[in-house]
Amino acid sequence: CRCAEGFRGTYCEQAIVDGGWSDWSPWSACSVTCGTGAQTRTRTCTDPAPSNGGARCEGQKQQTQNCAGDTACPVDGSWSSWSPWSACNVTCGRGSQTRVRECDNPAAANGGKKCAGKAEEKQPCDAEQPCKGTFVSEEIVMKVLVGLLVFIVVVMSVRVFLSLTSPKKLFIVHGGEDKNS
Repeated sequence: CRCAEGFRGTYCEQAIVDGGWSDWSPWSACSVTCGTGAQTRTRTCTDPAPSNGGARCEGQKQQTQNCAGDTACPVDGSWSSWSPWSACNVTCGRGSQTRVRECDNPAAANGGKKCAGKAEEKQPCDAEQPCKGTFVSEEIVMKVLVGLLVFIVVVMSVRVFLSLTSPKKLFIVHGGEDKNS
C-alpha cells in the first residue's frame, strides 16, 4: 500500500518532516579592537529538524559581515619625498641651501609613532660669481703679476735704450763732434 503524501512507515503513521531554520544568533563580537574586522552569526536546521526522510534546510548556516573596532588603529607616520634643493642663500661666494620633507605620508595618528629623522637638510653651495673685493682667484693674481713683470721689463728696456741713444752718449760715440750743429 502507498502512504499518503507527507507520511511514511509500515502503517503510514510517521509524518515526513522537512527541516526548517532556527532564528539567526546575535552577531559575534568584532574580530579586532581597531580598524576593520569581521563578525559572524549562525543558525541551525532545528525548527523543526528534518525527520522521517524529510529534506534538509537549504541556504547558509553562517553569515559574515565587516565590522569596525571600538577605536581607530594607531598609524605610524612616514616621510614624504624630499623637496628640491632651495636656491643658494647668497648671490656671491659660499653659502648654503636647504631641502625639506613632511611627516605626512601618512601623518602619525591615533597614538602612532612620529617620523624618525630630520625634516630639513642643509648643504654648502657656491654662488655663480665670486664676491667683488673679497675674493681674487689665483688665475687673476698670476695674470696681474705677469703683466707687471712685462711692464717692468719694457720700462727698463726703454730706459736702457734711451740712455744709450741720448745726445750726450752719441756725441762721445761719434768722436766728440757735435752733430746737432
